[in-house]
Amino acid sequence: MELDEIWGCRALGTDKPHFYTDWAEQQLVNGSESEAILILASLGLDKQLDRQEVEFYFQRYIESADIIPPYHAVALANYAKVLCRKIISSHISPDEGAFMLSEFNHKTEYQYPIYIIWSDLGEDLTLFEMGEGYYLWHAITNDNKVSYIINTAKQFIVLLESKLPDNFFDLSYCPQYSHTGIPDKKQMAQAEAAQKASQYSFIPNSCYVTIQVCHCCQFTALISMRSYQGRELWLKAHQLSRLN
Repeated sequence: MELDEIWGCRALGTDKPHFYTDWAEQQLVNGSESEAILILASLGLDKQLDRQEVEFYFQRYIESADIIPPYHAVALANYAKVLCRKIISSHISPDEGAFMLSEFNHKTEYQYPIYIIWSDLGEDLTLFEMGEGYYLWHAITNDNKVSYIINTAKQFIVLLESKLPDNFFDLSYCPQYSHTGIPDKKQMAQAEAAQKASQYSFIPNSCYVTIQVCHCCQFTALISMRSYQGRELWLKAHQLSRLN
């Protein structure tokens, strides 16, 4: 347990008393001589932890060490990076890490759009486990599921450290002319849409559907920034890349 994990859990409202005592025990192993840390670690021996007592000694240590708690958004981002690195290094399983990150979006009441990446992936992983035949944004298979989550974690760290446009997830990439922008909407007959909109594996059963088209050339097979591929293309265009 790292301090960034403590701050992140506090921001999400998922912190538990034993998180603090576990963290304090690790600080003792690391050589801390703080009295507050020693007391906090010793509280872990109690069968039932008193949250107020745990909080009191945690705050005592924070104040004595002149640590300034991070802002809410920073706490979440730092925690997300810790989880992503744990996924990459196999300290936690990809499925467990993806589930934990998928909760960021609704637990923060959708304040930070970037976490939609993980809530989207969480939904698709659920569909995959249920054996559904289509997915919203991800091409998940038995063979690529683990590597897909790990690559998403690598990509996510880069995105967190990048300056993304406010409307990033409204953008789509047009492979015909290699440009990115907000697509137009066009009503099209269902059969024609199914032929042209290759990024969609599920077309509603109606006579007409509304699809997205490139605002410049009207190309239909656009790649959304809500997809892994779309984000990779955006990073490449901005000379960024996910971690190796």
